[in-house]
Amino acid sequence: MKTAKRQLSKHDAAEETTKRLESIMASFDAFDADMRIGTRQRREKDEFKVFTMCDLGVPSCCGVFTSFKRHVSISR
Repeated sequence: MKTAKRQLSKHDAAEETTKRLESIMASFDAFDADMRIGTRQRREKDEFKVFTMCDLGVPSCCGVFTSFKRHVSISR
């Protein structure tokens, strides 16, 4: 069984694609801001957990973030 495809002229198809892209991009700024905030909050929460473990005397936690920060500074 064949399905009927909607035939659009090239102009109509271009307009439809443009509208779809505009609708996606309109919501991207809000999405990007939410992702940045969420990432920062997770990183701060993880760092707090590690520092709390260091205060409790867990030997394997000390210096966990230093190598990452050093790697970031080298790459810049």
